Amino acid sequence: MPTVKLGEAEIYYEVLGTGYPLMIFAPGGLRSELAFWRHSPSDPAAKPVWMDPMTDLSGTYKVIALDQRNAGKSRAPVSGSHDWVTFAHDHLALADHLGIDRFHVMGGCIGASYCLKLCQLAPQRITAAVLQTRSVTTRSTTTATSLPIWFPSGRAVSRPSGRMSRTRRSNNSARTRSAAISCSA
Repeated sequence: MPTVKLGEAEIYYEVLGTGYPLMIFAPGGLRSELAFWRHSPSDPAAKPVWMDPMTDLSGTYKVIALDQRNAGKSRAPVSGSHDWVTFAHDHLALADHLGIDRFHVMGGCIGASYCLKLCQLAPQRITAAVLQTRSVTTRSTTTATSLPIWFPSGRAVSRPSGRMSRTRRSNNSARTRSAAISCSA
């Protein structure tokens, strides 16, 4: 079982494929674990409505997935003083442990927030980010979550341009919206 020891934390991770490194962050809230790419966080018997980047992208990229601290197979103390920076330091330490200086990031649901924090803290290391968020379709409207996207200059855009986003329909009439951004100057 591959783990990296970071102080009191022991972070479980998997690396699949070869190519340019891509670190991925699964949905699941603070219980975010790499298994949630393979099945729904709310129902382990159900297939997720999103792609499994661990298998779908490992033919092109070196895909690095992890269980967040104290989720899945990772073990670490978690306290009220831990914030996005704590998790970002775990992610950067894993990249250091693997000898990876620059890499892409991709996050589903809460994973998008992990990506954004890394873009903010280490823009020189993050070459691109793909943010996936869910939107819900009703009979008359589509409600999409708009994530701010941060660039090294501090400029933020609230909605990606049409060229940067892609929507695909899933089995349950919900949509998954992805935005790819560049974090490097």
